[in-house]
Amino acid sequence: MRSFARKLLVLIPALALSAAMSKSAASQARAPSPAVDATVPFRVGEVLTYDVSWSRMLSAGTATLSVKDRLSLAGGQNAYDLIAEAKPGFLVRNLYPVYYKLESYLETKSLLPIRATMYSEEKTRKRTKTTKFTSPTSIEYEYATASVSRSTKAIERMTRDPLSLFYVIRGMSLAPGQQITLPFVDSGNMYKLTVKVGNYEKITTKAGTYRALHLTPSFSDASGKPVTDRKLSLWISDDPKHLPIRFESTLFVGSFVLNLIHVDG
Repeated sequence: MRSFARKLLVLIPALALSAAMSKSAASQARAPSPAVDATVPFRVGEVLTYDVSWSRMLSAGTATLSVKDRLSLAGGQNAYDLIAEAKPGFLVRNLYPVYYKLESYLETKSLLPIRATMYSEEKTRKRTKTTKFTSPTSIEYEYATASVSRSTKAIERMTRDPLSLFYVIRGMSLAPGQQITLPFVDSGNMYKLTVKVGNYEKITTKAGTYRALHLTPSFSDASGKPVTDRKLSLWISDDPKHLPIRFESTLFVGSFVLNLIHVDG
């Protein structure tokens, strides 16, 4: 879970890949889907750019969330191609070069993931983690470095990967006082995300001034044990786009902040 927490701090959620999926992965048996695409607040071509800073002072890099395409896959499925990337700024890149990229195929009708990939570079270390959602209750997980390991694992129904889960939350109708709990899988392991919905607040960034809901996420493992004691906050705009405006996480020293600075599409 430490790797997921690090990705979340860098990418918003949740928080980071691969090229096109194979036809066999796309055509695996799935739960019946609705006849039309689900209503979502995003569209193909949307690119959200964030400044990543430490304690709101030192710029550490940039992060982007993008809806790259709507793909037609084997088996009559269609999917949104969701991508999140994080790149360090000049200072961080020279001290500790890192790069993260996540990609998720989110089925357009059920809003359940088909395949999720996370690629990371940390100095000279390169890793790829691939999760194929082969049925509503199972996944195939692959971890690749210099060698490759594969495993098949059981999951709860309605389980998503961190990136697709983030986009699904964007589409929910939330109101102050609500609390939702959702399952997700990361690195082949099951977790629970609980989101407490706070009050509306005015948030100003370089992208503009927004009325936004203050969300407080927390994470637990399959047994219900908390996996981090860091305080996390997310603000989502109270408008039809439900834009993620700001993300904050406390650190051992200071805080980690992502601020929306530009919206395309």
